[in-house]
Amino acid sequence: MDDDRDGPFRPWRFWATAGWGAAVAAAFVIAQLVVVTIVALATIANHGGAVSDSRAAAAVVRELAVHGSVLGACSIASALLGGLVMLAAVRCCRSGTWREYLALRPVKAPALVLWLASGLLAGLAFDFAAPRLGVDEVPEFMREAVSTGGRAPWLWLGIVVAAPLFEEAFCRGFLLTGWQATSLGPWGAVALISFLWTLAHLQYGPVELAWVFLLGLLLGAARLKSGSLWTPIAMHVVLNLVGGLQAMRAVG
Repeated sequence: MDDDRDGPFRPWRFWATAGWGAAVAAAFVIAQLVVVTIVALATIANHGGAVSDSRAAAAVVRELAVHGSVLGACSIASALLGGLVMLAAVRCCRSGTWREYLALRPVKAPALVLWLASGLLAGLAFDFAAPRLGVDEVPEFMREAVSTGGRAPWLWLGIVVAAPLFEEAFCRGFLLTGWQATSLGPWGAVALISFLWTLAHLQYGPVELAWVFLLGLLLGAARLKSGSLWTPIAMHVVLNLVGGLQAMRAVG
């Protein structure tokens, strides 16, 4: 990508950002469907094609969708394809470099440490509140993923590296850059993005979804206050790593 673009930086406006965002989301979903379909067909073939009933085949797909190693592969594939579409959107904007568009600026160590501590404290607050709200601190979705693929490198690469990098680059990078320059303003954009990010996590229950929304606000605040996308990326990586280790401990 050309890093020598002249003129003032003008990102995509609201509807163009939304349209490109929909394209990125579609690429994300398509990549996951392709991975699950390929693995499902391979699984059926290994059974000698015995799974011929449509309901039985659908059951195989549902089981694979929450299998840890498949989940990790889906995260990696969707991050790669969605990331390519997102970078194409930045390229087509013809304003600013991709580093500028995604706010990939250096962040000072004290600020990074402070935000990382804030993220960990938020995680501890959820762990404290979850049992009192009648939910497990480790969601069933994560228990299932870790119990079926906890030793698979694909799972850890997907949840600790690929997912945080893509989600933050897309949500607190691309979308926030475009929408904060509109009438929404920075904090209105953070709230809207946090809501949409929550809708992408409907595998969780109501309490967990409320936590995801609040976490989205915290990550958005980290991005705005630090001025760098690296801050929410680091927070997201650490929180996913801690969550994965908690799930490993819970399933033994």
